[in-house]
Amino acid sequence: MAAACLVTMAAACAVEPGADATAEDLRSAFGACDGSPGEGASPAEFLVDTVQEWFELSAVEDAVRDPDGDRQTFPATFETSDGDTWVAEVHASYWPGIDWALANGAPVWIGLEEHGGDDYVATVMVQAGDGGIVFPGECMDASLDGPLHELLGDGADAVLAQLPYVDDAAARDLLGVAELSS
Repeated sequence: MAAACLVTMAAACAVEPGADATAEDLRSAFGACDGSPGEGASPAEFLVDTVQEWFELSAVEDAVRDPDGDRQTFPATFETSDGDTWVAEVHASYWPGIDWALANGAPVWIGLEEHGGDDYVATVMVQAGDGGIVFPGECMDASLDGPLHELLGDGADAVLAQLPYVDDAAARDLLGVAELSS
């Protein structure tokens, strides 16, 4: 079997985390990075300056989950925990974490940003059974999870779990990000 895994795609041989998966299990399964995550705003600045709104998901009504050539982002129709629906563009690498969370009853939030009138999923946040917060998606462990937990220390998961429920000013306070000057 191990030789077959080396010959075929490694992802096909990977075992999906069970319902009792820890945050570390989910980071390993859904946040890995094949290369460097690249550069950009600090993780805390990204969460307060890029994410404009958070929604807790209850279901996915319609979605394209698989990349098509170079195209990695497709529209999906979501249902929120409030029963509302909306359409947003979603990167293919977010789907394994979203699908795992919904299948296992784990809280999952979508952080939206807007581009030219269209909504895009900027990030996804999942709460594992151990209370740990994970940002699933390609390179998210290296670009968000690790740096945010290092920045926020032992209380990181509690702070991150508050983000979907606070306004911009409170999110800035929680993450230690100064107001943008005009």
